[in-house]
Amino acid sequence: MDWLEVSQLDEPGRRLLGRLWAERIVWDPADAAAVEVLRGDAERIASDMDDPARQPPMFWSGVPLPPEGPEPSCPEHLAVSIGGTNTNFAILRLDRGKLVGFDLIAGAETSDPAEIARIKTASQMPTPQFGPTTPTGQEMVHQTASHLARNLAPHRAALERCRGILLSWGFAHRAIRTGPRLVGGLSALATKMTKGQAGFTPHLAGKDIGALFEGELRSLLGWSRPVAVANDTVMSLHYFLGPSRRAGHAQVGLFINGTGTNFALAEPYAVRAGGVISRPGEDYAPERLGPRRHLGPGERIELYLVNYESGSVEMGATRTRFDTETEYPIERNALAGGHAFGRQLKLFVEELIAPGVYEGIRRSCGAGGGAETALATGRQVAELAIRREPPEFPAGSHSDPNTAGLLRLVARAIIDRSALHAALILAATTLRTGFGRGTVGVPDLLGMEGSVWKIPGYGGRVRQWWQVLLGSEPLNVDFAAEPSFNASLPGPLFLAALHV
Repeated sequence: MDWLEVSQLDEPGRRLLGRLWAERIVWDPADAAAVEVLRGDAERIASDMDDPARQPPMFWSGVPLPPEGPEPSCPEHLAVSIGGTNTNFAILRLDRGKLVGFDLIAGAETSDPAEIARIKTASQMPTPQFGPTTPTGQEMVHQTASHLARNLAPHRAALERCRGILLSWGFAHRAIRTGPRLVGGLSALATKMTKGQAGFTPHLAGKDIGALFEGELRSLLGWSRPVAVANDTVMSLHYFLGPSRRAGHAQVGLFINGTGTNFALAEPYAVRAGGVISRPGEDYAPERLGPRRHLGPGERIELYLVNYESGSVEMGATRTRFDTETEYPIERNALAGGHAFGRQLKLFVEELIAPGVYEGIRRSCGAGGGAETALATGRQVAELAIRREPPEFPAGSHSDPNTAGLLRLVARAIIDRSALHAALILAATTLRTGFGRGTVGVPDLLGMEGSVWKIPGYGGRVRQWWQVLLGSEPLNVDFAAEPSFNASLPGPLFLAALHV
């Protein structure tokens, strides 16, 4: 319980901790009975991952595990990352594993990581959400493409150098291989849109996202290129599959935890004798091997990257009376910083400390009005957990300054709860695939992406819980991150380079 600083709690803090314990908001890794309950939950999640009728969905990406080799290079591509919150794009290339970006403002290339990070930020736009100004999915695609077109139009020479469009799509889809190369041969049929884009589902379901996007760019710019569409987690994972990071590691996975959450790893599939490329009018997908599916006559085993829609994991032993979100239950109730952190802070503080205290901390954080924005952000909850000085409450908020320690405890409990739920997903993966145990003398590699992983001590706490859930057999896994904890744009370039 070191993360909760139990030894430093005063009497009110110990009473609050007792309530957090009783509500099953926090768990004690030294409590053998509690640990057995949690291990049972990990086993349940592992079983659900291998049952197509249960959550979470485990989507075939259409992207094979790339072969190992030298540091890759590839020419310019237009990389576009469309997520539920923001959309980014950049013209990028790889030079022996080193990312080179085209600065639209300066009109010149740069390989400085800080400058490339600035390029990514400068290109950002809020992803259109369903509403009066964006009433259809086609309009969402049009608005996104229009933003790109306005910024790219003055740079025709850079556009002409691009060999392809790498579209990182942050929503559920069905992958289809239409050709031997990923760029121009990896398509995505939209299935279900979620969150602020949920209203686009009737318009986009069954549509080829790459074709829609490519068509809009052709119309707006008079320019297009072959497209590869993949899940954002699968795209970002390729950053960690580059030779310098993959070398010396048995398996490589990526766990995203920020606004939302997801996981990706390579798993064995049963591939038909004719291969994975779909014939005209066909949308073939191989089946994942496991306890419910074995290799059939004429089939062969191939490793493909799997998009685990891990935010959809059902909560079991850790569910509390506060966990009422039904869409993406583990993500929105306990795991991710985008919604779960602020929501839990509000509920826990109002119920376990006092109703007026949350309003004071919310206003001191500068949160606005409205259903979502009335919640403190994940970053603000993290800052509350790690800062030592008491928060400054606005005049008239009637918040007792002596509650600062209690607020800190609640915020740290929220982060510890997130780490526990990340570890439950990882432990379930270990039970199924062995990921995290490595092989003799060779560790596995866990890539970390998203704002939650930036919280000081978070990665270490996930590792501690992961080890507790697995028992005495030691973990053999390294943790790594892209410098900004965001591989959404470099990842696609590694995908293009590694799958030549």
